[in-house]
Amino acid sequence: MPLRRISAPHSEPPFVPQGQELLPRGTSYSVSSSWSLSSDGQALLALSRNLTLPSSIRSNWSASDATPCTWIFDASYNSFTGEITFSFENCKLENFSLSFNYIKGEIPSWLGNCSSLIQLGFVNNSLSGKIPSSLGLLSNLTYLILSQNSLSGPIPPDIGNCRLLQWLELDANQLEGTVPKELANLQNLTKLFLFENRLAGEFPENIWSIPTLESVLIYSNSFTGKLPSVLAELKSLQNITLFDNFFTGVIPPKLGVNSRLLQIDFTNNSFVGGIPPNICSGKALRLLDLGLNQLNGSIPSSVLDCPSLERLILQNNDLDGTFPKFGNCGNLSHIDLSHNSLTGSIPASFSRCVNISDINWSSNKLSGRIPPEIGNLVNLIRLDLSHNILHGSLPMQISSCSKLNLLDLSFNSLNGSALSTVSNLKSLLQLRLQENKFSGGLPDSLQHLGILVELQLGGNILGGSIPSTFGMLLKLGTLNLSGNGLVGEIPQQLGGLVELLSLDLSFNNLTGGLDTLGSLHSLHALNVSYNQFSGPVPDNLVVFLNSTPSSFNGNPGLCISCSTNNSYCKGANVLKPCGGSKKRGVHGRFRLALIVLGSLSVGALLVLVLACILLKSRDRKKDSEESVSTMFEGSSSKLNEVIEATENFDDKYIIGTGAHGTVYKATLRLYQHSSTYLMAVPCLAELAFSTKSSKESDVYSYGVVLLELLTRKMAVDPSFPDNMDIVSWVSSALKGTDKIEAVCDPDLMEEVYGTVEMEEVSKVLALALRCAAREASQRPSMAAVVKELTDARPPAGAGRSLSKKQGKPGPGSQSQSSSY
Repeated sequence: MPLRRISAPHSEPPFVPQGQELLPRGTSYSVSSSWSLSSDGQALLALSRNLTLPSSIRSNWSASDATPCTWIFDASYNSFTGEITFSFENCKLENFSLSFNYIKGEIPSWLGNCSSLIQLGFVNNSLSGKIPSSLGLLSNLTYLILSQNSLSGPIPPDIGNCRLLQWLELDANQLEGTVPKELANLQNLTKLFLFENRLAGEFPENIWSIPTLESVLIYSNSFTGKLPSVLAELKSLQNITLFDNFFTGVIPPKLGVNSRLLQIDFTNNSFVGGIPPNICSGKALRLLDLGLNQLNGSIPSSVLDCPSLERLILQNNDLDGTFPKFGNCGNLSHIDLSHNSLTGSIPASFSRCVNISDINWSSNKLSGRIPPEIGNLVNLIRLDLSHNILHGSLPMQISSCSKLNLLDLSFNSLNGSALSTVSNLKSLLQLRLQENKFSGGLPDSLQHLGILVELQLGGNILGGSIPSTFGMLLKLGTLNLSGNGLVGEIPQQLGGLVELLSLDLSFNNLTGGLDTLGSLHSLHALNVSYNQFSGPVPDNLVVFLNSTPSSFNGNPGLCISCSTNNSYCKGANVLKPCGGSKKRGVHGRFRLALIVLGSLSVGALLVLVLACILLKSRDRKKDSEESVSTMFEGSSSKLNEVIEATENFDDKYIIGTGAHGTVYKATLRLYQHSSTYLMAVPCLAELAFSTKSSKESDVYSYGVVLLELLTRKMAVDPSFPDNMDIVSWVSSALKGTDKIEAVCDPDLMEEVYGTVEMEEVSKVLALALRCAAREASQRPSMAAVVKELTDARPPAGAGRSLSKKQGKPGPGSQSQSSSY
């Protein structure tokens, strides 16, 4: 039986590379309804430029020609539009392909009558509706490829009747429901592509028993279930991709033993257990991606000794154990082991991976130094070792990695001067060295990083001034120099960074004005807090007073111009108006003392009752009365004054309610002998000392109270990150430094900055943290607390330095009034 092929012209190879193509290439045509057979029995197709498919296709046979003809209709890779409204008559159809066109509508059910059909392909069109169940009648069908359309509904179980089917590709549609178990009848199936649909439910285990399977791509669905051990027996299996599903259980331990696997991708499921030790036994594996699961145990040494492996991705699991040594890894180009619990040092053997371009070992527990052998990785493009506990200096050999785009060593304990070394990496786009212990100055040589878009140097021990050459980094979008010891003024050249989106200069000792930043209209984020800036805030930065007002905290000399920004002058608590003054006098200096006195007066009564009961029960009434009278000498008059000032604690004086009670606003008289957050504190300490029950918890609570007073925050404040209380927040913010301005009340800091009182605040804060230590054995006794607080006070009559603080009276001032 002669085979005749009818095809439209196309610009790409046809789907079925057989038969004789009778029509010229190069022009996009549509099929007309005129068909005929030549005298020699060849099929001819007349073409027109109608750009639609005909309504019917007929074979016009001459009376003298009785030779039967088999049809192959391949019109792939054209620009056909419209719907499939025609049908085949008087012909035997073996191949029907309209792939890579713009055909819409539904797949016609009459295709089920074409019993000779072997190949059916409608890839990359706009077909919709359900897959007709009549396709299950095609007993000779070997290729069913309906990928990349908009087909919906379930997969018909009838397809399981197509026993000769080898390729079933239904991917990239909108199919839903479960996978019918009848597909297990396709015992000749080699390729099963169901990815990127809306399929769900337990994936049938019997499908994994099809012995001919080579490629199973079912990712990006909602499949559940476990992988059976029979999967490891599939000798032809090469590619199994299951990512973005809900598979559970262990990976079959013998996977890889009996097959030459090329690709395994199980990312983002819920697999548990260990990595199969022989997964690379076939020495053909190129990709192993098991990330975003719950795998545990160590990484098998055989995985890093797989000569064919190109990509290894194990991130976001529970893997532990020491970092394994590398073996034959010459083809490895990408390795991601981030977000695990790997320990130990980085082995020098990783330098054998000479073709590696991407390393991500971040968020582990790696220690030790970065090996100098890193300089052998001349093809390295991305290196991320952040969030580990690495120490030591950055090896100079890293300058040989001239292709580096990303270098992220942040959140480690690296030290030394690294900036001169990285200045040679002229391909860098992102440099992240924040939260380490790097020291030295900012070198001019950083100007050579001309294409740098992100520079993160915050949280180190860098000193000196900001080089004017930073203005040559014209591509910078993010600049973070916070938490260092930088001094001097902002160089004018920084005003030329017109692409800068985020600037953080906070927690340094920078001086001068912010005029230089007035030209940075691209900024989306700014933080200049806790420096010594002064003068007016430029108009383009005023917007941050509304979005992030804390960005300007800790700069007493900064002000806002009322002439152009009246709305902000009314807000007042952020910055003072330029040209005006806010004479706080001694108000801010004594706020802490007033809070303590107020709290003491109310709480003293309760503690007094408890103390009297305890002391009476031990026949110490006389001693009790003497100690109590001494304890509260002068306190009762202050309590009466508080009651009088608040009109017997009227609700109108309430300014806030916290975890430990209600705060009232009261105007009190201050005298010389009660003129200091420190003369009242020992009274509170003595109160705690007088109560013997649960002394460890009392010390802790006392520490929390002190922290609340110093920070002006509640014990569980809504401004804290998730799962943080005031103790953990203060500890985290200080990070072992003495930069108390990071946590203390900004108004308090403004009053004491540059005075000896700053040291007193620091001592009280340190004491509060020790009182609130996690281990009770590490907390001081209240006797020790009393002594430290007493020692923190200056000697009687001692003066105080009020440099840089105008309008502040000394301790011998006349009576003042203060409100809080």
